[in-house]
Amino acid sequence: MVRATMPNRQKSEQDQINYLIDEISHHRYLYYNEQPAISDAKYDSLEDELRELDPNNPLLFKIGIDSSDIFAKREHIIPMNSQGKVTKPQEFIKWARKRNYKTFLVQYKLDGISIELQYENGIFQYALTRGDGKIGDDVSANVTRMKGYISKLLSTFTGAVRAEVLLYHTIFEKKYNDKQNCRNAASGLVRRKDGIGSGDLNLVFYDAISTSGEVTFQNEIQKLKWLKQENFPTIPTKTVKTPQEVINLREDVMSNKRDTLDYDIDGLVIKGKAINLEDMKRAKPMSQIAFKFHAEIIETKVLDVEWSISGHNYTPVAIVESVRLMGTTVSRASLANPNLIQDLKLKIGSEVFISKRGDIIPKIESVISTPAEAKDIIAPTVCEVCNTNLANEGTRLYCPNELCSKRIYHRLRKWIKKLNIKYFSEKLILKPLFESG
Repeated sequence: MVRATMPNRQKSEQDQINYLIDEISHHRYLYYNEQPAISDAKYDSLEDELRELDPNNPLLFKIGIDSSDIFAKREHIIPMNSQGKVTKPQEFIKWARKRNYKTFLVQYKLDGISIELQYENGIFQYALTRGDGKIGDDVSANVTRMKGYISKLLSTFTGAVRAEVLLYHTIFEKKYNDKQNCRNAASGLVRRKDGIGSGDLNLVFYDAISTSGEVTFQNEIQKLKWLKQENFPTIPTKTVKTPQEVINLREDVMSNKRDTLDYDIDGLVIKGKAINLEDMKRAKPMSQIAFKFHAEIIETKVLDVEWSISGHNYTPVAIVESVRLMGTTVSRASLANPNLIQDLKLKIGSEVFISKRGDIIPKIESVISTPAEAKDIIAPTVCEVCNTNLANEGTRLYCPNELCSKRIYHRLRKWIKKLNIKYFSEKLILKPLFESG
């Protein structure tokens, strides 16, 4: 559950930055210790907001720790750092212009657990979790049970191959649907000391780093060919020539392909053909980027409900804890009518899912949970203009008084608008006239 906080509109910018640092640190710890309290989309929205307010904040360049005391610790061959990310096409174009690539490699951004498998002269040695990026947990015993694991390579390769551990939807629904999602279930299985369930996991490979001259790679495409030659299950990859082709491909994957996959993806990874080992050592490598999908639905918290007056109608509007949704910051969501409040059993303090789904105005889709201390939403009962008792028909709440000045004002405004009177100003003439009585 998202921890309680005052509405962002009541905070100074520094207060909000401090709040975001606290929230991100808290949820990052939970995320890497198998107890996530919010969705990836909600977590991303917190990072996106911090990035807007304080783009150089050190927390944005820090890698979460997924290590535990159960497993031995080992060092990665090359630091396993996190990727920079963008969500808007214009942000991606800005990044692409700086790179000036002739060819873009486009891969699914798999939403699983990152693993490094180390080999010496073609023989498997260890498998490490991401950890802090430099040192990870040795989960070799569990990885050897996973689908896609290879103990002995065809070549005498020395170095590391990198993969994502995935739990496919079909297995999740059959055996692990008591967990929050596939990624959380996979995270728990990877770290089981007894190895139970490891055989339900799949390894999908996307990178290789050679540390000897026996096997070398000239470019990223050659890496992928080598992975396939060694019979590693590999990530789907396409090559395109322009940033616009990448944007079009992302739209196609979001609209047509994502829902057909048996595993989770949350974006695309874009890189060039050239290999840059020095860049891979950066906290966030510059030569590749994650082009994330927009969240169409995200969880947040209802902080208050206001009643918007349009003519004689009173419409409830939820004031919610600010979140990033489809590239914009959302702090208000439509409730349509009083019936919806009753149907959803919504209260002030409820955790809810809100969506845009192509609409301009965000809507509350459903209630996730409601704490015991949540407050009932009280609808107004009297017109604030004429003091007439409001009529509540469920689908609408309105003032029935035909002579209510607010109602007359609304009708008159609509009439004047239809007449299209030149130079007539509602603000300078009509509104002052009514306010003066």
